[in-house]
Amino acid sequence: MSKFSDMLVPAIVAGVVIAILYFAMNYMPIVENIQACFCGVWLLGGGILASSLLKRKKGRLELIDGAIVGALTAFVFSILIAIIASGVVMLGIGSVGLEGFMQGLFPEYEYNAGTMVFALMFGLLFAFIFHLIPSLVLCVIGGILGAKVLE
Repeated sequence: MSKFSDMLVPAIVAGVVIAILYFAMNYMPIVENIQACFCGVWLLGGGILASSLLKRKKGRLELIDGAIVGALTAFVFSILIAIIASGVVMLGIGSVGLEGFMQGLFPEYEYNAGTMVFALMFGLLFAFIFHLIPSLVLCVIGGILGAKVLE
């Protein structure tokens, strides 16, 4: 089994790559439907990429190493997606923005800075958990597949 520090760099690289692909495909209207069809493939590919980077660094790769580096990749991907998605909502890119979103949910409520900060933190947590669950499953499967194929 590999050391955790050996797995960290491949997981970060793979997580950043799939986060960039995810957002590039999400905000290109021409290929939006393609991204929806292949979302799981990006995540499987991220796990495979992390496994191949770890194999290149370590030499020999066990299945547990592939699973762990896949899980770390999913964690990095989910953190990046939550941060970027919250920033996009705050700026109002592609939507009505945070204030418009909150007004749509609770039209009778008065909004101040504290309410907006709470909504942003709740949105960060929700986006993280919402993306972590499926990405964890698919990246771990991709990591195991990558470890098995690269034996």
